[in-house]
Amino acid sequence: MKYVVLIALVTFGFLSDSAEADTSIATVSLDKIYNGYWKTDQENDKLKKKQKMAQDKIKGLNQSLTKDGEVLSRMIKALNDPNLSAAEKTKRQQQAGLKQQEL
Repeated sequence: MKYVVLIALVTFGFLSDSAEADTSIATVSLDKIYNGYWKTDQENDKLKKKQKMAQDKIKGLNQSLTKDGEVLSRMIKALNDPNLSAAEKTKRQQQAGLKQQEL
């Protein structure tokens, strides 16, 4: 009986020591790792270039759309001129419709 209790205590002692070794935890600063990686700067530069290109493209499209909108508004304003003949009014109405579909 003494031997069984002794073996149980020794086994429990070994198990408790191995459990303590498993609880060690390491902490890592992901900010340091991310900013310290040498490719991070290269990729950030690529992303900034792509962002600038996309913003320039959006700006160009916005200017083009604004210009086309102004042309359409002038066409509609000219269409409402009371001095136009019926044929001229029909012609301008068709042109305005085509321009509107184009936009």
